[in-house]
Amino acid sequence: MCGICGILRRDGAPADRALAESMRDAMPHRGPDARGVHSAGPVALGHVRLSIIDLASGGQPMSTEDGRFTIVFNGEIYNHRDLRKELEPKYRYRTASDTESLLHGFREWGPALLDRLEGMFAFALWDAEKGELFCARDRLGKKPFYYVDRPDVFFFASEIKALLRYPGLARAVDPEGLDLYLALGYTPAPWTLFRGVRKLPAAHSLAAGRTTAVREYWDVRPEKVEPTEEAVRERVQRAVMKRLISDVPVGTYLSGGIDSTIVTGLVAAGHPGLHTFSAGFASSNADKFNADLTLARVAAARFGTVHSEVLVDDAVDLPALVRKVAWALDEPIANPASIPTYLVAKLAREKGVPVLLSGDGADELFAGYDRYLSDALVSSYRRVPGWARAMASPFMRMNVNLGKLDRKARLAPGPDRYLTWHENFASGERRSLSAAPLPQPDFVREVVGRVVGRNQDECFQERLLYTDLKLWIAEESNMRMDKMSMLASVETRAPFLDHHLVEFAAGIPFAEKIRGRRYKALLRDAFRDLLPPEIHRRSKWGFIPPASEWLRGRLNPLAREMFEPKKLRFFRPDSVKKLFDDHVAKRAYHLPRLWALLGFQLWQEEYLK
Repeated sequence: MCGICGILRRDGAPADRALAESMRDAMPHRGPDARGVHSAGPVALGHVRLSIIDLASGGQPMSTEDGRFTIVFNGEIYNHRDLRKELEPKYRYRTASDTESLLHGFREWGPALLDRLEGMFAFALWDAEKGELFCARDRLGKKPFYYVDRPDVFFFASEIKALLRYPGLARAVDPEGLDLYLALGYTPAPWTLFRGVRKLPAAHSLAAGRTTAVREYWDVRPEKVEPTEEAVRERVQRAVMKRLISDVPVGTYLSGGIDSTIVTGLVAAGHPGLHTFSAGFASSNADKFNADLTLARVAAARFGTVHSEVLVDDAVDLPALVRKVAWALDEPIANPASIPTYLVAKLAREKGVPVLLSGDGADELFAGYDRYLSDALVSSYRRVPGWARAMASPFMRMNVNLGKLDRKARLAPGPDRYLTWHENFASGERRSLSAAPLPQPDFVREVVGRVVGRNQDECFQERLLYTDLKLWIAEESNMRMDKMSMLASVETRAPFLDHHLVEFAAGIPFAEKIRGRRYKALLRDAFRDLLPPEIHRRSKWGFIPPASEWLRGRLNPLAREMFEPKKLRFFRPDSVKKLFDDHVAKRAYHLPRLWALLGFQLWQEEYLK
């Protein structure tokens, strides 16, 4: 796991080696073990390394013996030993690293190499003979890749803060990125919140020479499967075992939920003394916010792990931590779970465990959120004749939950219905709130619609799962996990996001995933003997910090400072004040909206100065 950056001059000028070094040095947390730079003519590539595989000889940038190809790579290739067996008869290896298999694999197969890779990656490979930089991001977007594309220069990095070292890059807000952020709480690729900075979408490659061409190389192709518990168990176990390749200690995030418990149980079975890590909160409602921590202890005892915990209590300087997280994210992600995620990764690093496996992605594969079950009710209700729904509507609106069902049932399966499950601020609300110009009102709907519309499954819940995988997982969950774990110099691996497992799960009918109207029923039943009973039968409870309490208490002064009218450059002060005052006074619940606004304010103070 590493940080990469680079410059390609298109105007005939030599690339600035010192500038590449400066970009590289903007992200030392991504690679505390080594750093390097390669410069030759129009290109300069930089790299910082977190050593996981081949600790002694896997340094980067790495070049072929003839100097034609040079690569900088961030990630892990889990099948690199299989690739090596194919390549060794033709190419001489000088290291035991997965980086060298990428280098030789590209020599052999060119861009078709991507079809053979199993892992998480973002890399840039310079072909001196063609004068072209070939870049790629993994299928599920576990690793970030940001870039700036101009007629005279192309430059890229793992983090935007490295791009900002480039002279003359304006620090301005992208109106389309702002609209997407206010709607979704994150900014999906190819947009960012920075005007002129783009993010390579997951499952895409980019070739930069005199011009730039971006192409998609993968999409979810549902596998025809027999949805048995035995098949689910075998596929999940295979994905977990792949991710144990490492020359340093490996542990797990253990939240107390089904997914992380499954991963932990599978790893612990063959690795006595496995280290596990959890977070908890000092809260006036400790039972509510520490339910996960209690169950994590149950799982740790069941599997005999070496368990460690971090508590977000009064000893933690919460305002300073929130500011640090805002800096590390590069652009805001409106999710307070960033805070405990970072603290758990930091604890693991302090305990000498620089690689952690997580349960991320299982909910989007096996229907683990309430919205999927609730949307199935919407579909059922839509099958009621229209005249009957019209008669029932006034009575349904008398109940909050039934009223929501009635409103959603009026929407055809598509982007509008998807957004009812995800939208922080609706289109009209964004325009009332924003003091900056935004795109035309249907912009967000059109962006989401392009993804929702790609999956034509008659079951809209399958389309929800697909869209969450392509948008939320790639650009919210994975980016949040990458930035927070790398801030602590820790590599996180997500077995449930193995692309083979993703395609397997996509082939399972939705009704099988929630049989008996139980969320994630097939997955939990496949591991009923592994899961402690308390965890197997638990209802869904997200990992939610007591952020509402924080806004009313320890973070209240920071929020009031950030929401002062003179600091609200992009929002109307009266609108923000009403949201904040109503939430603090408990007249309304606005946590997702306020966390989005607070994150933006901290970001613009840090990055738009």
